[in-house]
Amino acid sequence: MAKYNAYPQEIIDYVREHGSAYSIQDMADLVSEKFGRPVTYGQMQSFYKNHKVHALPMKGRTRRGKFPEGTEAFMREIAPGRSLKEITRLVNARFGEGTMSVSQVRAYKKNHKIVSGYDSRFPKGHVPANKGKHMETRGRMRDTQFRKGHMPHNAHPIGAEIVRSDGYIQVKVADPDVWKLKHRLVWEQHNGPIPEGGLVVFRDGNPQNTDISNLALIDRSVNVKLNQMCIRHAGSPEMFDTAVLVARVAAEAGRKVHDKSKNR
Repeated sequence: MAKYNAYPQEIIDYVREHGSAYSIQDMADLVSEKFGRPVTYGQMQSFYKNHKVHALPMKGRTRRGKFPEGTEAFMREIAPGRSLKEITRLVNARFGEGTMSVSQVRAYKKNHKIVSGYDSRFPKGHVPANKGKHMETRGRMRDTQFRKGHMPHNAHPIGAEIVRSDGYIQVKVADPDVWKLKHRLVWEQHNGPIPEGGLVVFRDGNPQNTDISNLALIDRSVNVKLNQMCIRHAGSPEMFDTAVLVARVAAEAGRKVHDKSKNR
């Protein structure tokens, strides 16, 4: 089967003959104007790739890796004490606008080991010009900005309670936005601080029943065993207490087995 060409042969011949003298965008514009057929940059880019035509770089740029003769010597001469922007400006002033970009200068310096010794960091002890100054408020900004100590109209007061999406209740304990879980607060009010590694859980499995009689303190190893053995939600507080005892025995047995194997 003959290969299908999306373009007439005259367009193919024209681009093959003149393509290397123009950038992809310029050739797309020329073809659109000359043959009355709109061609986008992407279409012309594909044409160049499929027909192995090498395009001229974009306007104002030289070919990659090819800079005017004398570029290295000139850059070594002007680089000391100058920033990348200053070096770029001087190179383009010497060899023509668009010869090198800032990123090309950076790469050229690195590849040719040209050191400028320019340090753009603030020296130690530098004091910013605007230190301690407050930007002046103007117009409507002065009328609508929050004043110091202002509280939004929808702010929750201390002691407010909300129910999270996971069912747990949170209590606001301080401004501006400090919250704690209610069941932990209730436990601490009755029993003091929760020890490190301790978890306060609900005996009936209901996270909104924060009555002290429904709360129990377990450690993380027991919590892991409850989950592994699928006995966390036993259906009643009494059954939960039994499940905790089973989980504690299992956790302790696991620790002893681990210690025994470790001491062999």
